[in-house]
Amino acid sequence: MIGDPIRDHMVASAVTLAATMGLDVIAEGVETAAVRDRLLDLGCHRGQGWYYSRAVPAADLPPPLRPTTASTTTSSGRER
Repeated sequence: MIGDPIRDHMVASAVTLAATMGLDVIAEGVETAAVRDRLLDLGCHRGQGWYYSRAVPAADLPPPLRPTTASTTTSSGRER
């Protein structure tokens, strides 16, 4: 994305389309502060990747971030 105008336009288009549809976007593969900053500039305020943390087992997450078994629906309200 950084230094690649075609990828930057693709990401910007996806973020804009999601916003137009009322959807949230979670960026995957955020590895640097520059990528995080560009995503924030585009309006993508959620992300995951090595910039934030290495992969960890769910049991090692702080309690508020641990998955629960009580919820079995997706963010759109559909059953998983």
